[in-house]
Amino acid sequence: AIPRTLMASSSRPLPLGGQEAALGIIQPQFMNKTIAQISSAPCDSNTITATLATNVPIHAGTNFTITGLTQSQTNSTSSLPVTTSCFHSTGVWDEDSGELVVQANTSWPRHGGTWNCIVSFTLDNPAKALQGVVPEVTATPASPRTSRRRCSTS
Repeated sequence: AIPRTLMASSSRPLPLGGQEAALGIIQPQFMNKTIAQISSAPCDSNTITATLATNVPIHAGTNFTITGLTQSQTNSTSSLPVTTSCFHSTGVWDEDSGELVVQANTSWPRHGGTWNCIVSFTLDNPAKALQGVVPEVTATPASPRTSRRRCSTS
């Protein structure tokens, strides 16, 4: 018999980051997360566009939550229209928390080393002058991950 011995691990880098070492997994993160508006006029209907890119594939069913869009005069709704090719056509808007939740309807396309999507939606601007807000974004898989979760092969 040959006794148990440690194997050598590769330290060569992979295209997405990390190394070739067995089961070495990179930390998912946003590579781009910008947000902009088209109007700063009080009470105006304002189209807001978020540009997102991640370092890992995004699959259908992943929920994205943009928070911190406070002071809008848009009423809460479970069907705020969004314009995009990679999310469902409506999102859930909560006026009190300034939160929009949208769900990926397809796997995102890969461009270079990132997976990208642009989404636009319209909110009603506040009636008085305010400094701009600094929103945050999070992504959560539709089904909670467990330590024994199996990845989809589709």
